[in-house]
Amino acid sequence: MYLLREFVKRNELYLFFAASFLIFNQAFGSTKTWTGLAGDGQWATAANWSGGVLPVAVDDILLDNSSAIANYAVILPNVAIVVKSITINPDPGRTIQLTLPNSNITEPALTITGPGYGLLINDGGIFENASGLTSGESLVIGDSLRINNGGRYIHRTKASHAINIARLLS
Repeated sequence: MYLLREFVKRNELYLFFAASFLIFNQAFGSTKTWTGLAGDGQWATAANWSGGVLPVAVDDILLDNSSAIANYAVILPNVAIVVKSITINPDPGRTIQLTLPNSNITEPALTITGPGYGLLINDGGIFENASGLTSGESLVIGDSLRINNGGRYIHRTKASHAINIARLLS
């Protein structure tokens, strides 16, 4: 115990900065970018994300072609997902599709808290809501939804959509 106390005393500043860094990252999040390195198209595979770490509630999600240079599709898992924002931003002439699958019957299956554009779909980007819910809300967007020219939102579920339409910005 004495040695541990001495170590802590001599390294207090280093320990303080290390703890502060970890708390800052958890509290304020970061931008998680899709790499697709696992090759399975599954959101829930950590190897598909920058840093090899799954997104958490405070993260901004970026689906672009910075790491995955071809067209690709990402399938959300059959559990509830909460993130701060999602931007789908393919390179010109490319497509990136994010799908909430029919096998997901969680309510809500995807919650995007914001602030700002919770879901931003740019040219070539597609969000397909094919949730298996027959009522209720499969997608909850806390702030706003923006679909730019060439972006697409496909609603293939019986779940509610009225609240999200109200959040749609032009």
